[in-house]
Amino acid sequence: PEDIYAAVDSCETAQEIWLRVQQMMKGSDIGIQRMGKKEVVELKAERISKIQDPLALMANLNNPYASPALHQDQS
Repeated sequence: PEDIYAAVDSCETAQEIWLRVQQMMKGSDIGIQRMGKKEVVELKAERISKIQDPLALMANLNNPYASPALHQDQS
């Protein structure tokens, strides 16, 4: 996304990029912590159902944003 690119574009080292990304991700962690247990369980169940249901898995394979990204050493 453009907001992430804009935030890390001015960084000169990998450490600066990592620190900036960590700062940006803190907000998403707080959002999950504020969710009730029921919502977290429902979210996890939805993610698992997309992986375990073969038809849902195939539907999500065509969507690059829904597919898990492999690290370079895993490809």
